Parts: sequence; C-alpha cells; structure tokens
Amino acid sequence: MVKSTVVDEKTGGSKDSRVRTSSGTFLRTGHEEVVKVIEKRISDFTFIPVENGEGLQVLHYQVGQKYEPHYDYFLDEFNTKNGGQRNLYGSKFLIGFVECIKCFPC
Repeated sequence: MVKSTVVDEKTGGSKDSRVRTSSGTFLRTGHEEVVKVIEKRISDFTFIPVENGEGLQVLHYQVGQKYEPHYDYFLDEFNTKNGGQRNLYGSKFLIGFVECIKCFPC
C-alpha cells in the first residue's frame, strides 16, 4: 500500500493532500478470482454491468488517520471531460483485529 492521494483538478493526476491521510491500493478490474467474485456481487446488487464499474480500492487507516468529509464529484472541466461523474458509490468497511492463537502442543 502507498500513501493515499486525491485528484488534482488541474491535471487529473494524483496529488498529496492533508485531508486524506490513509494508505491504500487499487485492484484492477478482474485482477484475480476473488476480485471477480466481489465485482459480480456488486453488479448483481446494483444492476450495473461489471464493465461499467471502477476497480476496487482498498484503504487502511491507522489510529488518527482520516479522510475529511468531502463531496465525491468534480466541478472542474478537466475531470468532467475525462471520466465524468460517478452515478453510484458504495463502500464496505471491514474492521478487524488480528488474534494471536496459541495451540498446545505446538
């Protein structure tokens, strides 16, 4: 995972921002079988074809990290021409703790 970025409104590229301090990675559409299964489930639930979706994004937030409240749309001309607005957005939060399990005898 790498430091998360936001979209640069002037270039459409990525840039660092104080409003988003997590780390993350993108999973290419259909990258692995588990990704295909997740994408298919999302498609079935939303009635939107898999090919109309974006790749999945996995984010990791350490204690104290954030993504400040924001609007998830573009006002600038560059991004509205090169990708446009999202029509649907969904997220799933997985919060877990790793447990150390001791087995006796090992």
